Amino acid sequence: MSYTLYYHTGCTAFTGRAGCIIMLLEEAGVPYTIEAPDAYDGTAMFAVPAIKTPDGITMSQAPAILMALAQNLGLAPQDPIKAAKAMQLCLDGADMLSEAWPKVFAEKPERRDKWLAHMEACFALRAEDPVDYADFMCMQTMNEIPPPSTDAMPATTAWYAKVTASKGFQGLQAKKLPMIPQ
Repeated sequence: MSYTLYYHTGCTAFTGRAGCIIMLLEEAGVPYTIEAPDAYDGTAMFAVPAIKTPDGITMSQAPAILMALAQNLGLAPQDPIKAAKAMQLCLDGADMLSEAWPKVFAEKPERRDKWLAHMEACFALRAEDPVDYADFMCMQTMNEIPPPSTDAMPATTAWYAKVTASKGFQGLQAKKLPMIPQ
């Protein structure tokens, strides 16, 4: 059996908030399909992305999906401190995504700079850690916002290289779909 991910257009035109989940599934190497929201037959949800696991569990909210699947797929830190920081970073990545649209950051460059400084500090703390679900949540956002200067952000530069080399990121890129509808 496989996982079924539900998202707008079945991700045939763009990946949107499902990109991080696709990266996680690709990293884990598990079979999955992507369906349009009207095919969803699970428990109540407000909006996609949503997922159905092979054992029938259904849920929505990208960060919650990432955290739950990562535990089952071995892509979550086992150390309690690192696990807590991964949860925080995952939620920070989701929060940043809600502010990261080009117009918002163009109008509020100080907000963008504050987020990028925060991410730089977080990535520095995780420099030696393997790629996990929190990285995929953050990559969904960071891949759309080039930092002002990679020289000024060495931890972000190293993190970006680590994540873009991952099987998960490569699998998402192979789909050749934009994050935002064109």
